[in-house]
Formats: sequence, C-alpha cells, structure tokens
Amino acid sequence: LPPAPAPNSGAGAGQPGASNSRDGTGASATQWARGKAAPVGLYAPGAEGDSVIRYTAGDLLELRLKFTARPLSNFNPPGDHVEWKAEDRLAVIERTATAGRIGGDVTSRRGHHDTAPLLKDCKPLEVNEETRWKGKVLGADDAEEDEQAAILKKALVVLNKLTLTNFDKLAAQWLNTGICGTDELVKAGVSVVVTKAQQEAHFSAMYARLCQRMAASVPNFKRVVVETCQREFDADAKEKVEAHMKEGDGDDVREYWTGLVQKYYLGLMKFIGELYLVDLISVKVMVKILPRLLTPSPGSSSPDEEQVSCFCGLMATVGAALDRACGSYEANGKAEYANRVAEVWATAEDVMAKAPTSRARFMMQDLFEMRQKGWKARRKVEKAKTIKEIHRDAARDEQRAGGAMRTGGSSAPQSSQRPRQGMGDVRKQGGRSANAVDEDGWATVNKPAGRRQQQQQQQQQQ
Repeated sequence: LPPAPAPNSGAGAGQPGASNSRDGTGASATQWARGKAAPVGLYAPGAEGDSVIRYTAGDLLELRLKFTARPLSNFNPPGDHVEWKAEDRLAVIERTATAGRIGGDVTSRRGHHDTAPLLKDCKPLEVNEETRWKGKVLGADDAEEDEQAAILKKALVVLNKLTLTNFDKLAAQWLNTGICGTDELVKAGVSVVVTKAQQEAHFSAMYARLCQRMAASVPNFKRVVVETCQREFDADAKEKVEAHMKEGDGDDVREYWTGLVQKYYLGLMKFIGELYLVDLISVKVMVKILPRLLTPSPGSSSPDEEQVSCFCGLMATVGAALDRACGSYEANGKAEYANRVAEVWATAEDVMAKAPTSRARFMMQDLFEMRQKGWKARRKVEKAKTIKEIHRDAARDEQRAGGAMRTGGSSAPQSSQRPRQGMGDVRKQGGRSANAVDEDGWATVNKPAGRRQQQQQQQQQQ
C-alpha cells in the first residue's frame, strides 16, 4: 500500500468533501463515486467512516499467521464475523489441508468436484514379468549373443538401404558387417534375405546377386540357401495364416493374411528362379520343384489356381535357361533332365485342359505361347531399374514422341492443299490443316469442317 498522508493533509476522512457514503453522494469536488479514482486519504490506516475501514498489510499478514491471537497493533474489526473463533477451527483447517486435490481441468467443469482417490485406496501397478526390462550380468555367452545380435542388426540396416543404384557399395558393406563370420550368422543372414525377397519380388534378382556375393566367401553356401528356401517352400500356407490370426478376428482379417501369404509364396518362386540363374540352385533341384507345383493337393483332382500361378511364374523366369541346360546335358549323353522336363510339360498340358478356373487356363496358355516364341513375353514385363536406366528410358521416350510430332506435322499440309475448282469431291475440299503444336509438345487437333462450312468455303474461293 502507498504511504498514508498526514491526518490533516489532503482530502482525508473526516474532512469536508471526503464523503464515505456507499452511493457516492456528496457536494464536494473530491467526492468518491463508482468508476472514479478514490482519494488517497481513504487508504490512510485507521481512517474510519460509515462503511470504509482500511488496515495495513502487516496487520492482515499477522491476522493470517496467527488465527487465534489478535494483532499486536490497534485492530478493531467491524464485527464478530471477521474473526474465526469456532472450537473446531483447527480440526477443519487440518481436514481441509489433508483433503484430496481436485483432479482434471476444473475450469471446464463448473460445479463438478472430482477429487483424486486417497493413497490407501490406490492399487499398485501390475508388473508383467514376461515383458518388463530385467537387468542382468553379462557373461561370456551373453556377450557373444549380444555381439551376434549387433552384427545382424547392422546387416539389416544395410539391407534396407540396398538398391540397384548403390548395389556394389552396399554389398561390400553387407559383407564387412561380419555377417559371414559364423554359421549361425550366415543362416540368419540368408533367412533375412529370403524374407526380403518374398516381400519385394521385383527386387528378387538383386537379392540373388547379393547371395552370389556371399557364396564367394562362404563355403557350402549353396546348401544353406537351398535348405532355407526348401523350408519356406514346404511350409503350410494355412498354418501361416492361422499363426497370424487372433481371437475375435473376422473373415476380412483372414482374407488379408491369406492374400499376403500367397504374395510371399509367389515372391519365393521368383527368388528361386533368380537363384537358378546365378547358379546357386542346380538343375537337379529345379526338376524336383517343378513337378511338385503341378501335383494336386489331397482331395483335389487338379492343382489349384495358386499352384498354377507359381508354376507359370517360376517357369517364365527359368524356362529359357532350363531349356539350354537340358539341351547341353542331352548333347553330352545325359538325357535324364531333358526327359523329366518333357514330362513336366506334358503334365502342364493336362493341367491346362482341366484348369479349375479361366484365369489358370489363360496363364497356362500364355506360358505355352511364350515358349513357342522363344521365351519372349507378349507384354513387356516391368523390372527394377537404376536411376541411370530410368533417365535413359525417359530420354528415349521423349525422343520418340518428338519424332512422331515432326512426322505428323510434315505430312499434314499435304492434305490441306487447295483443290482445283470443279474437280474432286466436295467432302475432300475441306481437308484438315496442320495441327498446331505448343511448346510442351501438345498438339491441337483441328475439327474437320462440316458440309455447310465446306460449301461456304467453296463459294468464297469462287
């Protein structure tokens, strides 16, 4: 509070013009009314009137700190309601101080007083012994396991960055991570590569090349690759779907996982074909895989559509190389593989005749047509490309588009030449003019003139 003026100075209480009435009525120029600044004299300690009583900050603080005792200075409250003299005052203060705090945003819930529960009513958190973190003392075996996990994690980071553009650089980094250090790491690395190849079938050739790099530094690598692929090949699709299903999942979830498992199986067939092309899988293994894809499941008279799709995908990948290999073996007096491949094609013809669906029959027809044309696909199959290849293809397409525009523009004026009068058909006299080509390469095709417009043009020419 500001320092109080002297009792006999200013417009203090008790002087004419310092009215203390509630309604602010007074004849003096210093009267106090609502909405106007109050005279400083009203804040003088001890200034009393009809309704205004002021105390110093020290008196108020003393009153707050000492509830039972009166302030030492002159303290004359206006009434007994100012003091708290109840006998249970201390008990009420203690009960209020120990009460629970109001929880939540109390400003947005007026009139709603929710309080946090007492500590004795709270239940301790349940600890899951299976998922909680547990500290342990590392021994020799634990340190070795952690080292292998760190190597596998580092190799997975490199594998996720692998593309056709940076293949040489990251393939060297993949080998430098130590993934080929032990047999366990080699098996884990091959399993990771096979999984990635299943998920990204369009990069299966790249992952096959990565396995080829590993085979150069790991003995018996082909056996590890074949065993890993065989384990995925023999896995039951229904069991994989059921392993991902949870209690309460509906048919839409089952359909999703079924489609995903089928996609991974097709990716595995593509990857097996690419491994054969880089000589990591032999002809002996291939002639064992192909008949199994055309073998009907128990209780069925013909292979299902998924088996036919896998057979067509695998044969489209390895068909040309397999025919060359069988011809080479047959030329050297080993006709076993050629005979077995011929049996596979005979079985494929029977499957095409008894195909369960039209889609399966058409896939088999396309495969036989491709074989007859020297393994040239009727449609161009999109493959993964490097950035350089993408830019080269884009430049070639742009060059072709520009050549087509120039060819169309040079031949167009010949059809718009003015015919001689009295000769030719009237329908030919209003021929198309040259198409206007803007700077972006878009051509504006002129609408041909109608019969009436052609007659008007003929009259104007005459």
